[in-house]
Amino acid sequence: LCVWHRPKMMEIVRLLLSRGAKADLPTVARAGLLDEVKRRLDGDPSLIDKPDAQGRTAIYRAACKYGALAESDPVIQHLIVRGATVDVFSASALLMIDRLKDLLRADASQAKARDPEGLTALHWVTRTNANDRRQVEAAKLLLDAGADPNAEASTQSGMRPLHCAAEWASSTELAGLLIDRGANIDAASSQSPWTPLDYAMDRNRAEMRDYLRSRGGKHRQELAAAEDVDANAFLALVHHGEVDAVREKLDADPSLVNRTGNHPQWGGRSQALHLAIERGEFFTLLGPSGS
Repeated sequence: LCVWHRPKMMEIVRLLLSRGAKADLPTVARAGLLDEVKRRLDGDPSLIDKPDAQGRTAIYRAACKYGALAESDPVIQHLIVRGATVDVFSASALLMIDRLKDLLRADASQAKARDPEGLTALHWVTRTNANDRRQVEAAKLLLDAGADPNAEASTQSGMRPLHCAAEWASSTELAGLLIDRGANIDAASSQSPWTPLDYAMDRNRAEMRDYLRSRGGKHRQELAAAEDVDANAFLALVHHGEVDAVREKLDADPSLVNRTGNHPQWGGRSQALHLAIERGEFFTLLGPSGS
């Protein structure tokens, strides 16, 4: 929780350490405590790349953080001077282009790798909140090496890189690159219904909001309304026994088989199988499709 808008958290960390709380080097590096980082490395230089229980090194914890913290910058520089190994995630968060090139040249598969938090390097490029030209350059390097522009984080509400770009006010050029390389502009995730436009609107990122709109982006309510129209039309076909039309719709969009909509006659929410059972039809048509 040590980020710029929560200064009391750093006070609490210092207080706890002064009262004997145990903390490893990655933890004090994450908290931006330069003097404590220096003290520990002076006492044991071998700690420089020693990971914590989750596999996170000090440089990773200082660089890959959820929110800006000015105190992290001198910690990062000190760790680099002391010889810390800058991994692909830290290099991406810090927009270290030359280091990123070297890492991907040695092993392009790192563009698809997951860090201990379940994020890819492309997520960290789009979370830098830097609005820096190097963001676009770093993203191109990763995409050219095979990074997935639609990769879901296993944490952070399953965010994809475009979600991060929209939330963190990255450049619209970066958002455009992701979209042009295949990022789904209206993507939700398995953990959250929010689209990139939802994040831009919620965080009051006006420029990003307008850009996503210009590219055809929609927020979750708009998508839900459109899906409801499709589901209602499909349910009406089932209700009226239009077997050929139902088959055609399912072939075009198999997800309709489990979508809910308004019952065409009685009201309430229904799926196609409910209506088929009412009519005593469509069991062969609907049953094997996973309902």
